[in-house]
Amino acid sequence: MEKLKDDFRPYASTSNVIAAISRARTRNLPDTINDDFLRISGISESVFYRVMQALEFLNLTHEDGRPTDTMTAIAGSTDEQYRQLMEQVVREAYRSEFSVIDPGQDPQSRIRDAFRRYQPRSQTARMVMLFLGLCREAGIPVFDVPRERQMREPPPRRPKTLTEKHRVQTRRQAMDTVGTVTVSHGTSGVLFGVTEDDVAALDEAEFNEVWTALGKVARARARAKKQLQEEEQKAIEEEKEKSAEKELPL
Repeated sequence: MEKLKDDFRPYASTSNVIAAISRARTRNLPDTINDDFLRISGISESVFYRVMQALEFLNLTHEDGRPTDTMTAIAGSTDEQYRQLMEQVVREAYRSEFSVIDPGQDPQSRIRDAFRRYQPRSQTARMVMLFLGLCREAGIPVFDVPRERQMREPPPRRPKTLTEKHRVQTRRQAMDTVGTVTVSHGTSGVLFGVTEDDVAALDEAEFNEVWTALGKVARARARAKKQLQEEEQKAIEEEKEKSAEKELPL
């Protein structure tokens, strides 16, 4: 990572930064804080860089991702020690801000003014949210509490039941049918090999999606069949006319 500039302040989500720190406290601290570590911490890949910037700014990691002594101390801390260490971390990292503002007394508007000098200015509001969020995590009083959407943990994967497996197979079969025309199973008037049980296994959204696709295929096949019948009938009539002309007396 590039060395952070003096006119920079991190703007990662507070919940993501805390998730990385919490992972370090509840699991073995690796030799390097990297993308894999952030991924298993439940952090989205799209914001890895922002979180790494925040950790480096807080002096929890070196430029190459190696944990600092401070991160190592936090990883092995008790809850009480954790609050004390986090307060030291936040106050040291934001030393220049604490010299002009008091998060326990000042509203967010005043705090935003203190952050306007940092780049990128389009992220000023996020910088303030992270600052105040870290203050709260460290037990530092905050007068104007920021509102930040909490990081959502990925939902636990439900084991695929036979019904779900059947539904997926049915949907795949139906969607595969869209790209083909040879789907008859030998029964007159049958367009698709989908049974009533297959249909019952689909939820509302899947039913609408599948049935719309199948409907288009059914209509195209019906029109093609009708056109073919008309062409065949026309050919038969032309053949009859030719036969009649041959039978006329000279």
